[in-house]
Amino acid sequence: MRRHLPVILIGLGAFLVTAALVLRFYGSAQLAVAEKDPRDVITMNASNATVFVPSSQSEVTTDLTVKQKTVGDLEAAKDAPGGVVVWFTTTTRSTSEGVVVQQSMARTALDASTGMAKPCCESFAEVVDQAISKDQRNSLVLKFPFGTEKKTYEMWDSTSGKSVKATYRGTAEVEGMTAYRFEIKMPATVVGSQEVAAKSVGLTADGKVPADRTYGINRTLFVEPRTGAILNDVQDVNDTLTIDGQKVRTLFSGKLAYTDAQVKANVDKYGDRAATLKRFQSDIPAGSLVFGLLALGAGILLMRGSTGRSGRRAGQ
Repeated sequence: MRRHLPVILIGLGAFLVTAALVLRFYGSAQLAVAEKDPRDVITMNASNATVFVPSSQSEVTTDLTVKQKTVGDLEAAKDAPGGVVVWFTTTTRSTSEGVVVQQSMARTALDASTGMAKPCCESFAEVVDQAISKDQRNSLVLKFPFGTEKKTYEMWDSTSGKSVKATYRGTAEVEGMTAYRFEIKMPATVVGSQEVAAKSVGLTADGKVPADRTYGINRTLFVEPRTGAILNDVQDVNDTLTIDGQKVRTLFSGKLAYTDAQVKANVDKYGDRAATLKRFQSDIPAGSLVFGLLALGAGILLMRGSTGRSGRRAGQ
């Protein structure tokens, strides 16, 4: 047994080193992919927000609730390229009285690793309340990449219908978890136009008049870097209709953010996933590599010692 020990140690060391490399560069990559069918519900609130209620054609001050439901569109995903998942999202905004202010939907095909939109599979987004037939999105949409870096990313803004810069601004603690903080700043910008009844916006003229939709946002996203999951999303939004540069209607003005319960649920869920990724990306490969190198070194030393002793015996 002692005579075979060097060979056993070298074989074990080679196996452990190989296992470390496979786990680090292949095994962990299989885990760092978005779910095919996430079945997520995200809840956001805005206190004392000003919103326009289409059913009553009036502006009200209310606590607004936004619910975004995301499920996997497994049928559409059948036509997706490799490494792409397809999610279907519905978003509903409602007042504290339960009156629905706005509803929208989107089908999003995204790279399962990077989170980048990959228009295919009849994907579509809603831009300025109108579903477009051709998906123009070419940036991040619903999540950040696995292994999010400390840099600026392009992220899709559904209201303006374009990509905007999400700039890295440091780290922050979210319920005890370290998150990367990204900021999006868009000054008031005309993003579209629509016709409105003149009298509904305080004009004396009859019929309809064209109005510009003017939109601005300051948004802060708190991202868990290993999974790319958004733990919290704080949005200070000002969305109005203007005529000749003068505001005639507020569509939405307020500060939206994930509820406290939502933030805690996100931290619990993605904290577990981040810990699993860390084990397979760092802890287990590192341990396997260290023990593998030790076994290789011990085996080589024993083999050299055995060879030296055999040589000395042969010379006697």
